[in-house]
Amino acid sequence: MDRTTNEVLRQDAVRQRFILEAAKDYAIYTTDLERRITSWNTGAESIFGYSEADVLGQLADVIFLAEDRRQGIPQYEAYKAQTEGRAENERWHCRRDGSQLLARAS
Repeated sequence: MDRTTNEVLRQDAVRQRFILEAAKDYAIYTTDLERRITSWNTGAESIFGYSEADVLGQLADVIFLAEDRRQGIPQYEAYKAQTEGRAENERWHCRRDGSQLLARAS
């Protein structure tokens, strides 16, 4: 890629990060194909109680209830997202302090 393309891509990444950080009422995070968290916005931090430094590189399973983890729900959700393009659901999730919240994901 030439310098112009690289600069446009860099500016787009900065702009996207700014938008994600401005969404304080929504938990927005991304994972890689192994379900490891690759980005975590301030909304996710305030809702789930984990800082970005706490969760980057960790399995996103951390926000699933223990029962759902035992049943393989995180793996199923990842499979569904990869094969269908998204995995919409409404389920109970777990915050860092152990409290639970009902969340809608899409």
